[in-house]
Amino acid sequence: MRRTMWVLSAVGLLLVGTACSNPGHPAATTPKSTTPAAGAGTVRVYFMRSEKIATAGRQLAGSSKDQTVQALLLGPNDFERSIGMSTDIPAGTKLLGLDVKDGTATANLSDNFQPGGAALQPTQPRVAEIVFTLTQFQDVRQVTITLNGKPLEGAAGLERGDLEAVLCGVSGSVHCSDVLPLRISQRQGCRYRGMPARRWFGSARAI
Repeated sequence: MRRTMWVLSAVGLLLVGTACSNPGHPAATTPKSTTPAAGAGTVRVYFMRSEKIATAGRQLAGSSKDQTVQALLLGPNDFERSIGMSTDIPAGTKLLGLDVKDGTATANLSDNFQPGGAALQPTQPRVAEIVFTLTQFQDVRQVTITLNGKPLEGAAGLERGDLEAVLCGVSGSVHCSDVLPLRISQRQGCRYRGMPARRWFGSARAI
């Protein structure tokens, strides 16, 4: 009986020692989540290209209107500039505040946007860039721009319809949304080559 108890104890110790020292079975670890952060998404920012409104995609940590306008104010990236995109918004322009009420987005910008606070023409490219960028959101129908909280003449209650015909340079039944300035057609290393098109490809999107 004692011999049997001794054998069982020895076997038990051997099993415990094996479980603690076996390098072939490492302790289980919790895998890191690869799920994108909540709120992450792609938005559109609107620049100019050949004197027409042009659009590019931005992948942001969030997709709020504030973040989208701030991305617009940074201007085109190197690739977008290489294919002719530009911005009419003066460097150094900052978003001081953004409020949406009853379908109207009021973007309060710094004085850099319009030095001297002179009246703006609704068809001025810098106005179009702000209006198109904000009206991509379903709850925004029109845009008012203020400078340091002060009204800016010519920049109140603007809709896309106030800008399309002039900026797109088209007439008849063709609208801005039918004229896409760019598609991404081919990837070469870390670069892309752009071509005219009428559909959404890669990081350029139909207006």
